[in-house]
Amino acid sequence: MLDKLLLVLNDCAWAYSLTEKKYVFISPNIRSVVGISAEELIADKDSLLKIILPEDEEMILKAYRDLQLEETAELYYRVNVNNKVKWLFEKRSYFVDWASNAEIILSVIKDVSDQQVIKNHLNDALGNFSVLFDKNPSPMWVYETPSLRIIKVNQAAIDHYGYSSKDFLNMTIRDIRPKLDLAAFNEYIFRKGIIKGKKIGSNPSGVWRHQNKQGEIIYAEVTGHELKYNNTTCRIVVVNDVTERLLFEQERDCAADLENSN
Repeated sequence: MLDKLLLVLNDCAWAYSLTEKKYVFISPNIRSVVGISAEELIADKDSLLKIILPEDEEMILKAYRDLQLEETAELYYRVNVNNKVKWLFEKRSYFVDWASNAEIILSVIKDVSDQQVIKNHLNDALGNFSVLFDKNPSPMWVYETPSLRIIKVNQAAIDHYGYSSKDFLNMTIRDIRPKLDLAAFNEYIFRKGIIKGKKIGSNPSGVWRHQNKQGEIIYAEVTGHELKYNNTTCRIVVVNDVTERLLFEQERDCAADLENSN
């Protein structure tokens, strides 16, 4: 019955006994969802970790390590399956099976990669404002929380950042930032409650360093606004490139300091 239910829902699941150090259940459809067979998972319990994109690996490993007994974690991450990026949603629970007195990790995983469904819902959510989004001269994108994945982007963002539409839709808002800035950015999104959908309404987020596809730094003045679609919390973001202004101000201040020192 469980196998048939999971097939209908396009989910897969596995249960691993920490006490016995073995899998006690693996859905037969696991390959169709995550690209790994039950036999591969049994042979190498870390095989799923090996296909997670490097940009998401540290975040997922930390979530796994931090999971405590009788807790459940909800995780979004990307995997590489046959050179194609797939988005997965995982609900992982850690509990004691009182029948066997074994500690169990139970994971239910769903493929949430369907961009066409997302596009249809977003078009409904944006309504008459869709053309203002698509044709806006300022870079704009929509990302969902808590996954932080970019699910819609306008042409101005594509032109300005150098990423294709396909590139953007395989990215999170973490990916447009220099690696040196990620610690500060992660602290910010947790402090502001963005992942949990607590930052509602329209909010200026200040100036952040972004990075285009060529690796060049863009100083971006960011404003975000909450958007709901299909009972999911998203944020629509408008970017104002202030790189030239900031560089001019820095040069002016340096010249002033040099003049004062003389």
